[in-house]
Amino acid sequence: MYARYLRIPLAAAFFLSVLYFIHRSEPPAQWKKVDAKRFSFFIPPDMKLVPTRGIDSYVESYRGTNIDLKFDYGPYSDSLNHYKNLSGSVTKTLKLDGKEARQVSFANPSASGYRFDQVIAIHFRDLGDGGNTLTLWATCRTKEHYSAVEQIFSTLRFNK
Repeated sequence: MYARYLRIPLAAAFFLSVLYFIHRSEPPAQWKKVDAKRFSFFIPPDMKLVPTRGIDSYVESYRGTNIDLKFDYGPYSDSLNHYKNLSGSVTKTLKLDGKEARQVSFANPSASGYRFDQVIAIHFRDLGDGGNTLTLWATCRTKEHYSAVEQIFSTLRFNK
């Protein structure tokens, strides 16, 4: 009789644990850790650091065979607000390492100056550290590479 009452809480706990592990995935063994002091994430082994200079933020860029990735940590990182209304863009809200984020993906014209046309980016608005925000921006050779970027995003950890 009591088993009947436990089904719903057990099913809910199972569902929540699956969601937890989907959003807290472990990187493949050969991926490299990027330690950005306030946060860290993992990238595929073919990605290399590219010299980059920020004006008012902590900025780094990485270049790989199929993905270029950069992050901007500071008070003025791109909020991604102006991309969510582009034709064909996809926007979703998710939570990574306990922080709410907005993810946007869209096709970017080649004339934009980026090496690849497909963009997927994520923005964390409130990091609880005095007004700093974080945006990770990736351009990909094709949309098929979005899954690798989403896996990079899922490895993001904020240092306490």
